[in-house]
Amino acid sequence: MLFQIFAASFISGILGAMGFGSGTVLIIWLTSYLSYGQLRAQGVNLMFFIPCAAVSLLLLHKKGYVEIRRALPIIFGGLIGIFIGQSLIGFLPAEHLRRLFGSFVVIIAAVRLLGMIRKKDAVKK
Repeated sequence: MLFQIFAASFISGILGAMGFGSGTVLIIWLTSYLSYGQLRAQGVNLMFFIPCAAVSLLLLHKKGYVEIRRALPIIFGGLIGIFIGQSLIGFLPAEHLRRLFGSFVVIIAAVRLLGMIRKKDAVKK
């Protein structure tokens, strides 16, 4: 099982570094293969995310990709969203939260796929 944990976190780290949202992979793996509850998987994901985000931030900053002024309003909005989301989480049964997460993943995948199809059609014209 240790190898599986390493493999999932390794793949999540690679995807996170490329901007794919490593939490999506890690949470799906934790809930599907290790039978973690949704909230426990989210907690593990956040602990995974903190050091990974710190290293990514340092590396991106060294390359000149970090624009603090542009990030501040996004950070502020995200912090407000976190407080609202955490207060809502207490009212949602774990199964509803799991379905919402799954729906979110499917919707994001569909939007990305449609965008790729439209872009490919636009190039052909």
